[in-house]
Amino acid sequence: MPAIAALRAFFTATMSQLTGNKAMVDLLAAGPPTNADLERCLSHLVRIGQEAVDRSRADRTLAPEVTAHDIAYQLLGLIRIAQLVPDGDPDAVGHQVDLALRGLAAR
Repeated sequence: MPAIAALRAFFTATMSQLTGNKAMVDLLAAGPPTNADLERCLSHLVRIGQEAVDRSRADRTLAPEVTAHDIAYQLLGLIRIAQLVPDGDPDAVGHQVDLALRGLAAR
């Protein structure tokens, strides 16, 4: 599966789960996390991002300047957006994922 498609699946699945669980979104997005919490979360997301960056070296579906940290930060941004998506609307979720991925995709 191309890197951009794998990220789309991961971002969409994550956002769908979160928008269906407003309490979890509020917990993740409420206030600043402790340094240890943030480091664990970022470490996990950076590992996933690195897999996409590595895959993209072969399929070139991500912009060459995209880093694993960029991918992690995009998902963290989407988590904040999840607080605003009315009733977990799948069309709204898909639209926000598409917008984030446009910024990561190769041109």
